[in-house]
Amino acid sequence: MARNKSRKANTQPVRISPEKYIQTKARALPLDQCLYNPDWRSSGLATVLISRRQPSGNLIIGVYLVDVYCLGLKNTSCFFNESDFFLENELKEMAFSTQTYEPCDYVLAHNIIYGAIAYAEDLGFRPQKDFRVSQYILEEDDDHVELLELEFGKDGKPCYITGPYDNTSLIIGKLKAAVGEGNFTVIYAGDYPDDDSDDGHDDSDEDEEEFDEDEEVTAERDGDVVRLHMVSYQISYEPHMDERYQTYYEELGDQVEKLLGLAKKQPEKAIPVLEELIVKYPLFPLLQNYLSVAYMNTGRPDEANQLTEQMYHAFPDYLLARTNYARLFLQKGDLDRVAGILDNKLDIRQVYPDRDLFHFTEVINYNSLVAEYLIEKGELKSVQPYVDMLEKIDPDHPLTRQVIVKVMSARLNKMLKPRGK
Repeated sequence: MARNKSRKANTQPVRISPEKYIQTKARALPLDQCLYNPDWRSSGLATVLISRRQPSGNLIIGVYLVDVYCLGLKNTSCFFNESDFFLENELKEMAFSTQTYEPCDYVLAHNIIYGAIAYAEDLGFRPQKDFRVSQYILEEDDDHVELLELEFGKDGKPCYITGPYDNTSLIIGKLKAAVGEGNFTVIYAGDYPDDDSDDGHDDSDEDEEEFDEDEEVTAERDGDVVRLHMVSYQISYEPHMDERYQTYYEELGDQVEKLLGLAKKQPEKAIPVLEELIVKYPLFPLLQNYLSVAYMNTGRPDEANQLTEQMYHAFPDYLLARTNYARLFLQKGDLDRVAGILDNKLDIRQVYPDRDLFHFTEVINYNSLVAEYLIEKGELKSVQPYVDMLEKIDPDHPLTRQVIVKVMSARLNKMLKPRGK
């Protein structure tokens, strides 16, 4: 009878994909390491690495790049069946890039990741799609994990720092819908054209810093890599005053410094003031730059971008007009236009060979732009000297932090994505 027929036993092992293994078995594996960057609050970006030990002795590893100010989980990926050597000698360096990292309690790491995701979801932003797998390297987000009171956002409200692949207009539109105009901050590449009066550089000995032949560099391309050559110039930390516009500085006096603060902190109030001043002083580009900052900080990117383009055509030799205009095409991925606007010059001294003194914001703006351009071109080997330079000049400047974020994202994308297939 059919029911009594012997069946041939299936002796072949059942194979499951790495993705399925992580989704079904990872949470039962013992935790191995939990690492994070301890400056995540001040930098606005948390990088978390969590590894679990497989029965074979190899590792499953999750990496999580978290924007704690606004967007939540920006990037994540998994590694399956990897060795300790790979973790210690390759992945840690790639994942944390220039960040300092140290071990942390798993509960803190869990709360950073899931807290930022929840904060972002309230604003209309979902975690990056690969979280559908990497979430299983974390514990389940339930009452078994202690809930910590962590602060997200910056200064009590969402703070969006523009990213390398972001649809800026869409993100700002979501923020306006979620919390309303004026209730969020945008840190955009053009937001920091000048020094604030409270920058802390009051000591006259620190007003100028000379980068001698052992410190500063200029750049030339050598095949596929940018080579840096030593050069000397001075960087000033005094409030910046372009000599070409001396008359306007004198007429406006202290109002110049106050207008930048107003554009950042009370942009709605700054806009009519700046629009009126621009009519009176149409040849003073700094006012137009401040107005673009105010437009961006009130969620009006189209007007900010239009003004940026007008500034570049009206003042092509004005450094911030050039860098801000180039950033528009960088966001669009039009790298040929970026190179054209920069005249294919990779160092500020090549642009202004007759100058020996630059304001630190000029140096940061130009070098951060070049760094981002190289990142977009995939020339990651050429970027690190620019990161080192920016961190030396002002490690806490938003553009310095933005470049570091982009370097980490690019390295993760390059290294992690192929392994997740």
